[in-house]
Formats: sequence, structure tokens, C-alpha cells
Amino acid sequence: MNKKQGIVVVIFGVFLYSLLSIGVKNLYRWGISDLSLVPLFSIFTVIITVIYNYFFIKDKSVLVLNKNQLLFIVLHGIIGVVFLNVLYFKALIYLNAGLAIMILYLHSASIYIYKRFLKGFKFDKSKNIALIIIIIGLFFASNSKLAIDKISYFGVFLAFLSSICYAFLHINIEENIPEVPSTVLIMYSQLVAVIIFFIFYGQNTIFDFDITFQNMIYIFVLTLITGLIPMLLVYKGVKILGAYLTSILGTMELPFTAILAFVFLGEKLSIFQIAGMFMIIFGAYRIQK
Repeated sequence: MNKKQGIVVVIFGVFLYSLLSIGVKNLYRWGISDLSLVPLFSIFTVIITVIYNYFFIKDKSVLVLNKNQLLFIVLHGIIGVVFLNVLYFKALIYLNAGLAIMILYLHSASIYIYKRFLKGFKFDKSKNIALIIIIIGLFFASNSKLAIDKISYFGVFLAFLSSICYAFLHINIEENIPEVPSTVLIMYSQLVAVIIFFIFYGQNTIFDFDITFQNMIYIFVLTLITGLIPMLLVYKGVKILGAYLTSILGTMELPFTAILAFVFLGEKLSIFQIAGMFMIIFGAYRIQK
């Protein structure tokens, strides 16, 4: 596969990722709460990854983890799966899909702060300016006086916390468990999440909705199409294009989500929110360069 094909693969994967917020919004309209959706996504993800790893991973030794890997995968499951998904899905209740995903992408700024102040990395002036641009972009994107719809600041706060968890997810993979195959990492971390959900939510809460064949198939397909498949496509893209170019292409999820929410959910976008969206994209581009 050449570079152009790799770019197409990544963009298609990012497009599939952008469908998640739209699909979740539809499920909320059907009366299925986040207390059911988040655990069900993890349950179906575990089922799919177990099947995938069993049939498609030839070297089964990669399924055996050492103590250090196990520790960071448990943390990955708690912060990068449970906290991230619970906070983000809850934010979608209060925010439109386009704004929620824009704030989630502030994880680039969080990674910048982590590397700059905790790791001592040196960044040039252009990257410092990029961080300021991202903050200004967030203001334009979320300020209720500028946006068409009244923005929930509680929803903004939840989305921002989810972006910090998203930053942890990337840092943890890069620094602590880079050698663990992605499907193995997902399988174990999602299994940790499932255990936590059953302990704290309980079976009655997780399945407290009108269970129909249509609902369960919809959730299963949404998990597969907006979760595992795009993850595999983007992972393939990283091998072809490298992490840098792949991450730049990943910012396309922002306009994809906003446009899809506008077309299919009727969510409004003001000129200020659109401007904020492009400022965040540009800032993320400069920071990750």
C-alpha cells in the first residue's frame, strides 16, 4: 500500500469515528441512557476483539502480559476507557455532537502541557502560539453569548475532562505499552471496564431499557463500525504514514462530526463555532507538528 492509499485509509477511518457521536445521539432519542450505552459498548468490544484475536493473531504469546504491562493496561481501562467514555457520553447529553468532539480534541493541548512542563520538552514560539489559538478557539466554540444555542457549561466541563483522559490514553500507549498490539490492548482494557461497570452500575442498571433485537443490533453495529474498524484503519495508517501525518489527518473528525450533526441531527452551527472549530484544528496541527 502506497502513501496515497494510506491517506485514503486514514481519512475513511476518521470518517467512521465521526459517526459515533451521531449514533449515540440517536440512541439517546430512543430512550437509552448513557448508563446503558457505555457498558454495552465495552461488552460488545470485548466480544469482537476476543473473536478477532483468537482467529487472526497467529502469535498467541502477545496475549501474555508482564506485570508492568498489566498495571498500565488496568490504568488504561480505568482512565482511557471508563472515565473517557463516561464523561464524553455524558457530555453528549448537554452539548451538540460537533461541539463535544471539538472540546475532546483539546487533548492535543493537554499533551503539549504534559511534555512541556512535566517532561521538559522545548517547544518553539509557534507551538506556544498554537496553544493560545486552541484556547481562543474553545472560547468561540463554547461561549453561549456567541453561539446560536445556549451552551451548557457543565457539558463543556465534562467534555474537557474527557479530553484529559484522551490525552492520557495517547501518552500511556506511547510511553508505557507501545509494544502491546492494539487489538490486545483494547481487549484487556475494555474487559477491565466491563468489570468496573458491573461492579458500580450493576446488571439492572446496565440493562434498564427496552431491549429489542433492533436496539441490540444497532449498538453492536455502531460498536463495530465506529470503534474497531476505524481503529484498525488508523493503526494501519500509522504504519504507512507515521504517527505525525496520521494525527494531522485525524483532525478531520472535527468537521466530519459537525457536518454530519448538522445534516442528520439538525444541530445548528454559528459562524463563531465554525471559526472556533478551524482554530482548534489549526492549533492541534501546529502543536503536533
